[in-house]
Amino acid sequence: MIAGAGSNLNQQFGLPFLGGLVVSIIITVATCILYANVKLVSTRFLIATVVIGYALSFMGFRELVSIIYPIFRIYWLCDATDIGYCVDKRKKSNIQGEKFLRRKMIRLITKKYDDNQEYTIGDKEEFHQLGEDSIVDTQSIKIDIKDLVKEEFNDDTR
Repeated sequence: MIAGAGSNLNQQFGLPFLGGLVVSIIITVATCILYANVKLVSTRFLIATVVIGYALSFMGFRELVSIIYPIFRIYWLCDATDIGYCVDKRKKSNIQGEKFLRRKMIRLITKKYDDNQEYTIGDKEEFHQLGEDSIVDTQSIKIDIKDLVKEEFNDDTR
């Protein structure tokens, strides 16, 4: 069915229609990639890329592809490595943040069970807010931390 539709278009409009379609797809993809890179780098990069691309377009398709594809492979490899590094750094940052958040929650709730420290309404509100900010379910983390501190204080009194 699809092949019939394509051949029907080819009979009605001829090969130029399909060639124009392919060229418009290539230009659309190139524009999207170029725009994304310009947003990351600068406008000078856009101007330089357009000038270099225009100059290279006179080389001929085979020569152009034989030069540009290896450059793009290196660029995409560096880009993928950079994305992987950023994702890994973000995960580590989230883990560190959660670790400090839980430590602060433990310090706050320890005040509640320690007779030598004062547990204020501000501490209670901060504990609640830290529970809300946590990645884990709020009720779950509050209960777990309270149980941990109660257990610690029960062990100390024995």
